[in-house]
Amino acid sequence: VKAGLYELVCTALTEAFAAVAGAAVGTGNGTIGAVTDGADVEPGVYPLECLSVTETTSAPATGTADGGNTGNGTCTGVDVGTESIEGTYTLRCIELTAGGVLRFEVTDPNGDAMLECQPALGAYVENALQFTLTEGGTAWALLDEFTILVTSTPSVGVFCVHTPSGAQLEDATVGVAYATDHIGFTITIGGTPFEVGDTFAITVTQTDSLGLFSVHDPDGESMDDATVGAAYASTHIGFTIADGGTPFIPGDTFTVTVTQTDSLGLFSVHDPDGYELEQATVGAAYLNNHIGFTIADGGTPFIPGDTFTVTVTQTDSLGLFSVHDPDGEAMEDATVGAAYLTTHIGFTIADGATPFDVGDTFTVTVTQTDSLGTFSVHTPSGDSLEDATVGAAYLNDHLGFTIADGATPFVVGDTFTVTVTATASGLTFSVIDPDGNNIGNLTVATPYATEIGLTLTVGVTPWAVDDFATVAVSAGSGKFIPAVSAPATRDGAQVLYGIMLGDVDASLGDVVGVVYAAGNFNEAACTFDGADDADTWRIDARTKDIVFGDNIVA
Repeated sequence: VKAGLYELVCTALTEAFAAVAGAAVGTGNGTIGAVTDGADVEPGVYPLECLSVTETTSAPATGTADGGNTGNGTCTGVDVGTESIEGTYTLRCIELTAGGVLRFEVTDPNGDAMLECQPALGAYVENALQFTLTEGGTAWALLDEFTILVTSTPSVGVFCVHTPSGAQLEDATVGVAYATDHIGFTITIGGTPFEVGDTFAITVTQTDSLGLFSVHDPDGESMDDATVGAAYASTHIGFTIADGGTPFIPGDTFTVTVTQTDSLGLFSVHDPDGYELEQATVGAAYLNNHIGFTIADGGTPFIPGDTFTVTVTQTDSLGLFSVHDPDGEAMEDATVGAAYLTTHIGFTIADGATPFDVGDTFTVTVTQTDSLGTFSVHTPSGDSLEDATVGAAYLNDHLGFTIADGATPFVVGDTFTVTVTATASGLTFSVIDPDGNNIGNLTVATPYATEIGLTLTVGVTPWAVDDFATVAVSAGSGKFIPAVSAPATRDGAQVLYGIMLGDVDASLGDVVGVVYAAGNFNEAACTFDGADDADTWRIDARTKDIVFGDNIVA
């Protein structure tokens, strides 16, 4: 920095813009928000006009049963497809056979026939409509019918966008953020949908509040330009020019006055022998291999020739001690006040009230004890294992233990014996089915569950090799029951046999029903027990030529 006047002069202005969106004009009451301006923005009005509006169709989740229906079944799972049209779809029963086969004709709002529906095949899926007819407790009769009302609503619209000069920009889609080099915004649909011809207007105004200032030092030398609103920092000065209520114009000027003070200074430093050391600066910490200090500025500034004297005196309280082992071998020296540690011994010499003199001596006596030792370890067959150390945990693939030291030290030749006995609780049994097939091994005391479930426990007399147990499984009734992946008792319900054609009521006694032993089945039309679903049985079903899939129609 230099003492004097630094001059700041406004030399150029940059353009800034503000964009504001107006309300919608027309039928729709949507809004426009998140308006931004881009690098190519123009002052003026950007007009937006709705060019097109698309419609979406929808229907209730359930169909409406005719008041004169005989059957009390239901129409559920209603949904519209890509080819649905507005109006009423009709489902009418046109065939009812003695074998229980039902057919419903399906007509669209124009009266055109669509693909017929057979409720026994599951969900009805077409490009225009989908639903599921489910029989109730009372069977349907001919001409029973359902109606499904499909309605349409306007949803998404497209607006054309023009610049104030009339140039056409990219079209804007309702609900999608719009961003170009000119402007950005988002149109949001309201309670009343947009219609073709609805408009918005975005007004962009220009402001001139920002600018550049040239900067010169007191000698007239040009420095880096300063930008309004941005922090300015150089090796001379630092500042920030803030914009005010009235914009700057070229020629506007600021001056920054820098004055000089004499409170700080440099001090030369010499050692007691007169050798010159590094200079010391007022207010800065000074430190070298000789001394360290800080000179603080006072109420009266220093002037050349001011002097400080630092007196250093010598004390003799600290020292070095030579260290020798019991054989007279020299070891590392020990310093007073510092921890000493080697592979021989460790200690700390503390300074006392009377300083040490050369020749002062300490003696450290080390005595030997015989309480710890090493034990050899052998297996029952005489093989040597790793040695065991007294007081340390011992562990390997054979055994583990810890030898604790007692009041009387061990002597060479002392012995321990560890006796290991065998138990049969961990024996493995093979499990053989009635056809002589091994269906998996069983471990004693561990629950076993495959085709049968059981647990073998250890008795008073341990199991021995070739011991066996038998489990008698009765043939059962040979009648069918619902398939359950995890039954409470293993009664055959966990083994898949086939797929029933429909529900049967066996609550009062056995009944006869139709069962498919193989085939392809619409999994959405199948009923499973409890938490089971098609994925629960898919792999098991494959082994029996039963295939589950989506939208499988006979």
